[in-house]
Amino acid sequence: MTTIYIHIGTHKTATTSLQKFLTINREKLYKKGFLYPLSGSRKKIQEKKINNGIIDHHNLVFDLLKEHNENYRQKYNQRSGDWNSLLEEIAAFSGRNVILSSEFLATCLTYNDASKIGKIKQYLKNYDVKIIVYLRRQDAYFLSIYSQAVKAAFEWDNIKNFIHRRKQLGWGDYYKLLEPWKNVFGAENIIVRPFEKSQLIQGIYYDFLKCIQLNSVYEELEIPQDVNVSPNAKQIQVICLLNKLARELFKKTPQECQKIYLHRLLNPSQKSSKIVSSIPNFILQDQLISAKEKIQLMQAFEDSNRRVAEEYLKRENGQLFESIKN
Repeated sequence: MTTIYIHIGTHKTATTSLQKFLTINREKLYKKGFLYPLSGSRKKIQEKKINNGIIDHHNLVFDLLKEHNENYRQKYNQRSGDWNSLLEEIAAFSGRNVILSSEFLATCLTYNDASKIGKIKQYLKNYDVKIIVYLRRQDAYFLSIYSQAVKAAFEWDNIKNFIHRRKQLGWGDYYKLLEPWKNVFGAENIIVRPFEKSQLIQGIYYDFLKCIQLNSVYEELEIPQDVNVSPNAKQIQVICLLNKLARELFKKTPQECQKIYLHRLLNPSQKSSKIVSSIPNFILQDQLISAKEKIQLMQAFEDSNRRVAEEYLKRENGQLFESIKN
């Protein structure tokens, strides 16, 4: 039976980098019997231009949610392919393994309509399905999510309020996030990987290949360059203030703001970027939340993390992530 590995994220666990890795090595993976489908990608990528884009399968998520959600209906692109076109592509493939990847599978389905996970199983009823999920320690996860939202000019509130709002929605509760996937596919078919350097000793690419039992070909594959620019804490605080002015006062679009940030504040070669980074700590802190606040945040998820470690990783000590050092 063909095995379909569904990588569901989560966000801020090098998902874009991993998708880039799978995209640029698509032909080599194909020859090894692993299909990384074109169907369901946000953009219709032609074979001859495959290395100029990143294949993800977000459109499959939008396909599931578009019927009752205007936002996802607008994001859905019929030309990119739906679940039916995916099944056709898989049927035409002579290999025995398929890889799908979209971080929106974890967040959008879990927090919007978890019942759609059952529909995925219906589509893939003739296949052996394995769910791969990477989980990041919650303090680092929220910091990264917040930084990304600020950088994209969608957020200008302070980080404490941001975290509070997301926690109210269930974000960061990994046991709750995995529950609907377990109910549909079974805990034995869910591969949980903590996203920490100490636990991903040979890196995310090797670790993912190990999850799909293909790590023996790691040396044959191309490693992509970093695809995301990560701003530091001082840059985030300055951009957050600019967001408040630009978005609220001057009614600028996120796209207009992003263009300025990427070319100036987030460009290491620009003087403005260096000036912001060199602002003294007594004026602008070099961290968004303190070590004490990180510990308090992790304590809120202590029970959830323990249950994930015990149930999915079979760790008797119940430790999912490394402890925060004071």
